[in-house]
Amino acid sequence: MQSSSAPKIFVVDKDPQYLRSYEKAIRLYGYANVYCFMRSEDCLAFMNLQPDIVFLDDLDILRKIKSMDPEVITYFIKDPIPEDRIRYYLNETTLFLKSSILQQSVA
Repeated sequence: MQSSSAPKIFVVDKDPQYLRSYEKAIRLYGYANVYCFMRSEDCLAFMNLQPDIVFLDDLDILRKIKSMDPEVITYFIKDPIPEDRIRYYLNETTLFLKSSILQQSVA
C-alpha cells in the first residue's frame, strides 16, 4: 500500500459505462490519481504502482490482488453503486490511510 497523502485508486469493471461513471464520481470528490481498467489482467499488470484502494467487479482478481498486496483496501462492486456510497467508501478509506500514516510517523 502506498503511503502518500493522495490515495491512488484503481477501478476495474468490464462495463465501460459503469467504469466511466465510477471514475467520474471519484474525480468529482477530488481524487485525481484514478486508474481505470476494463480487463483484470491490465489491473494486475499495474499493481507495481501500489494502489491504496481498488474498486473491482471480479472475485478472482480480488484474490490475486490480495495475494500480491494483502494491505491494499478493496471494495467489491458487483452492480452499479450510488455515488454517495462511493463517497462514503472514499471518505472512510482516506481517514484510515491518514491514521495509518500518522501512526507510522509517530513510531
